[in-house]
This record gives sequence, structure tokens and C-alpha cells, in this order.
Amino acid sequence: LRAYRAEESVGDENVCLPLPDSRVYLSNSVFASAEPLYLSLPGSLCPDLNCPKVQYAHCRIGQADCPELPVVFELPCQGTAQLACTNSILGEDPLFRDPANGDYRLLPCSPLIDAGANDSLPGDLAEDYSGFQRVYKDVVDIGPLEYRGDAAELLPIPDQAGQTLAADRAYCDLDGWTHFYNCDEMRLLFSVRNLGNFLGNLNGGLTVEHSLTSTYGQ
Repeated sequence: LRAYRAEESVGDENVCLPLPDSRVYLSNSVFASAEPLYLSLPGSLCPDLNCPKVQYAHCRIGQADCPELPVVFELPCQGTAQLACTNSILGEDPLFRDPANGDYRLLPCSPLIDAGANDSLPGDLAEDYSGFQRVYKDVVDIGPLEYRGDAAELLPIPDQAGQTLAADRAYCDLDGWTHFYNCDEMRLLFSVRNLGNFLGNLNGGLTVEHSLTSTYGQ
């Protein structure tokens, strides 16, 4: 099996699919480029085979239309290649931190967070690419790096009493903080930590009637 990036061949061509119902199964993976994806079966390894099924499950793919993903064979195969993009994210911005400089950590509102499939993980895979716990919270993220609920670098502070803040994402970190984000504006709104006082039901929205003292920047 070969995978192609543009016209560059990457990977070792060491997989043979000898049966008509063989399947190429790719899961929990990020294809960051919007360029077409190509898979090739070298004829010298598996000549004149039926076309396999190619399934992308819980993947992020740059193209917006799954049926348009090309599968290219070095020799003609019998039949038609079958594609499936089960529970995958097509064409949507993955929201990496700084991909131009090789930083593929996820931003707080990335659609890849909690979008993977736990049952596709190898049983001995305990850490992500950075050496942190592979599954943070309950569901694995798509891609090699787990989002860990870290706060944004810039922490805006409400400057008016009684100001209403609308958050549509909330993440908890390992220190017990819950960070609330507005994903339309891509910014952190506020962070709270439960020190034993009841703050209300966070899942249904948070209303704080008492004043909050900000410690941001200290």
C-alpha cells in the first residue's frame, strides 16, 4: 500500500490485499491538506485484484465531498473502488494552533476534539505524539495530539458590571479549572474553578449572581 502526498510517495509499500472484500481502513487520522488523497496497489505485489473498499472513519479530510476522493491503482483492478467516510469531518477547518510553523496542537474550538473513535485505538497506545495521555476525558480526539483543556494565551476580562457572556464551549483542565469559550470570536471568556461552593448547573448554562474577582494576568 502506498500513500501519496501530491506526487511524492510516502510510506512503505508493504500491505497486500489479496481478497475481493479487503478493506483499507483509516481512522482517527488528519489529512491536513486540501489536496486529493491517493492510494495505490502496486501490480507487482497484488496483480489483477478486485478493487478494495477504502473507508475513512472518524478522520478529518481537506476535501468537502467524500465521493470525490480519488483512489488510483498502478494497474487496472476489477470492479469499482468503494469509498466511505463514516463520521468523518470533510472540508472543515481543523483549527490547528500554528500549522505554518509545524504546530498542530488543537485550538479550544477545534471540531476534532472528542470526535474520534476509542475502539479504533491500539490497546497499547497510552500516549499521544507529545507523550501525554492519549484519551483525555472520555473520547479520543482526531489526530496525533490530544487537546487538554488549556486556556488561551490572551485572557480578555469583562470590563462592565453585569455584562452577559455567551459561551458555547467549555473544557476542564487537569488543575480543576473550567474554561468557557466563544467559538464565533475564538476567544476565552472566563475560567472558574470549583472550590467547594455550588455554582449551578454548568451543562445548562452558568449564571453567577455574586461578583467574581479576576486573577488573570497575575
